[in-house]
Amino acid sequence: MKKNMLFFIIDSVYDKHLNESDYRHTPTPFLSELKKECVYADKMYSQAPFTEGAVMPLLSGVDLLDCGGYMQRFKYRRTVMEEFMDQGYDTFINHYYPSIYPSKSHPGVTDRYYQSGFRFSEVWEYRLEYYAPLYLEGKLSNAEKYMLADILEDNLKAWIELYRQLLQKAPAVEILNANMNISGLSEELKELEKQLVLFQQAPQEYLKDLFEKAPNHILFRLPVHLCDERVPREKQEVIRERYKSIFDRIYRMNRNRNLRNLRLPIKRTVRALRKGNTHDAYQYIAMYKNAVWDADLYDRLGDNYPNFAPAVSARTFIQHAVNWIDHRENQDKPFFMYLHVDDAHAPETFFSSECCDLDVLDKEFGRIQSYMDHLPSNYKGSLTSDLSLLYMDGCLQNLFADLEKRGLLDDTVVVISADHGFSYTYDPI
Repeated sequence: MKKNMLFFIIDSVYDKHLNESDYRHTPTPFLSELKKECVYADKMYSQAPFTEGAVMPLLSGVDLLDCGGYMQRFKYRRTVMEEFMDQGYDTFINHYYPSIYPSKSHPGVTDRYYQSGFRFSEVWEYRLEYYAPLYLEGKLSNAEKYMLADILEDNLKAWIELYRQLLQKAPAVEILNANMNISGLSEELKELEKQLVLFQQAPQEYLKDLFEKAPNHILFRLPVHLCDERVPREKQEVIRERYKSIFDRIYRMNRNRNLRNLRLPIKRTVRALRKGNTHDAYQYIAMYKNAVWDADLYDRLGDNYPNFAPAVSARTFIQHAVNWIDHRENQDKPFFMYLHVDDAHAPETFFSSECCDLDVLDKEFGRIQSYMDHLPSNYKGSLTSDLSLLYMDGCLQNLFADLEKRGLLDDTVVVISADHGFSYTYDPI
């Protein structure tokens, strides 16, 4: 029998951040024990310090700048999902992001679930904004103009498809429909369909109009639908009152330990200023300030706090994935599952913010209290970052328990990796 395959990707973390050190105990005790029994590699390097550029080589084995670069995602690459699908596997992802170049975001997936709504501002920032002035100045080749038209059309079609599925309450958008207000969506869909027709009638004229109007164009003015109905307001107040003292403790311990132990990056800042690099100099000071005074800590428990993170928590993603396993039509068929959790990525999250079950939350905050009980006096770094890894580690442990409970653990190869590194204390990516 073929083995199942599970890719568990932790966004924005590097090996050093997981390990024990002289000034902190590991925030990932389950993962630390797990790696003693597994094939473990600590000399892996990402091809890019951002998710899109890191995941493409990871899932295709093709260098980032080969085969057309990353502008059109996997359009000219073959993914590992396609390979497993061709080998008779069910392939699953519940981290589908419907913008940038969505039709080739994760080709080869038989069961794809959305994790967020559509943001045209990101299509603009990640793809179109750089080219807009060059286009208007007549500095682009015909091939580049065709590529931009292709990218815009791909996104318009995906935007329309997402809205249609939301209105139909299709299974692919069940995570969104459980947490999103879609009032007004029907009229917005009509406008999008109208814009697609206008684009297809004259693609280059439409691009020129978009680039000239930029934020005043209709595509920028359509509402952005967020997962903003995750927890009822009255329940939020109960949760806020219940755990506020733990947030106060996090703030105090993070501030006091870092004021005592974390050095000001004076040498780095001075070197940057001498080279005329004011940007890096500012970043060093800003990173130190953020490490000591965690400015957005209380936003994680603030007004409508479930919206603090753009996506739902790792616990929800994992529960959704396990539910998919339980309800597959052919249980004898092997599966390939791609899980990508964002909780350790800035802005970090360290509890299941869309959860209303106080028993679950009590356990999560109990782990936080226990971690802080043993925090060494010489601790330095970002406590919220460490707590996000602690949370992710607990979710990973639950996933392994779920697989074992179903008799699947011995028949499943689990690959755990970061997509790219990250740094909170001046360490290099």
